[in-house]
Amino acid sequence: MTDEAFVADCTLTLVLSCSTILFRWPSLIPTILENIQSNDVLRMYNSLLALRKVAKRYEYKKKEERKPLNDLVQASFPCLQQLLGAVLSYSTIEAAQVLKMCLKIFYSCTNFSLPEVEGIDVCFWFDKIAQILGKALPEASEGLEPADQPLTKEERTAWPWWKLKKWATRIISHFIQRYGNPRYASKEYRDFANYFRSNTAVTLLAPVMNILANRAKGSFVTDDVHRMCLGYVNSCVEMSPTYKVLKPHLQFILMSIVFPTLCLTDEDLRLFEHDPVEFIRKVHDPLGDWLSPLIAATSLLQTLARYRQKDTLPVLLPFIQKVLMEYIHTPPENRNYRDKDGALVAVAVIAKVTTPRVCCVCVMYLSIVDAPPTYTIHSQIDP
Repeated sequence: MTDEAFVADCTLTLVLSCSTILFRWPSLIPTILENIQSNDVLRMYNSLLALRKVAKRYEYKKKEERKPLNDLVQASFPCLQQLLGAVLSYSTIEAAQVLKMCLKIFYSCTNFSLPEVEGIDVCFWFDKIAQILGKALPEASEGLEPADQPLTKEERTAWPWWKLKKWATRIISHFIQRYGNPRYASKEYRDFANYFRSNTAVTLLAPVMNILANRAKGSFVTDDVHRMCLGYVNSCVEMSPTYKVLKPHLQFILMSIVFPTLCLTDEDLRLFEHDPVEFIRKVHDPLGDWLSPLIAATSLLQTLARYRQKDTLPVLLPFIQKVLMEYIHTPPENRNYRDKDGALVAVAVIAKVTTPRVCCVCVMYLSIVDAPPTYTIHSQIDP
């Protein structure tokens, strides 16, 4: 199929799904599902894409208008689950694209509300998502599968295997925020939230923490995956079953995951040196904030300081004091300005969510006698 025919076919599917054609053409979904089970990879992928476009048409419909989507889930999910189980063991680019499209269909069917269907094993989906998150993506030089990972950041971000992980992290972050916390979930999802909080959320923490640990060790992780993993951990802090798993690793989370993310990157420094105006625009860009791992790390630190203050501050404050003391006692030409900047950002973050009394204690604890006045990029642009 040519590119033009491919686009025309998908557009036609979207147009058809916008009318009552699903009622007038009852064989449409069965035909799509039949093609999904084809041995032709292109036909399979195009059929998955068509199914996603139909699902998106009903993604935000009201409860009383979601029967077509419920019927689609009832008919298609068993087929998709079988496809997921069969394709997950492969390491080709085509496998990543097929798996990504399956997850996008799952997301469209569950984004706004959970489908009212029977016999669908939700745990199966999250078990496969956990496997996707746990799948190692070696460097091209290692010669392992999946092979030929690109070298530049832009090409890696567009690589199907990283895009697959992006959708996996997007799903789990969305689920735990919308359906996974009984405190915020709507009444009709309260039972599901209790189960998700105590079981699924705990299981998913392992691959999420492994991704963050790999990044802390220097392995590449895309900004999207990094940001959404931090967002998932942020949601886990508030809930007791998941926090019990996180608590023994709190020092690692604060010092090796959160703090490095608060510090300036090489890209930030280059931009500040060559185009300060663009740097300031980037810092204050609302869309950039939403997509930035820095904001996700800030939110995680604020959540820890707000809900787990007794555990967080005794670990964080001595670390910040150590960073600042090392900065003061290091010759100016050898000082680590990034760490100092990150330490000040961390202090500013916790000051926003703690009481005035706790803030005073923090200031007294971190006060350094005879410290010379120093300035950082953040202190210059964020008065």
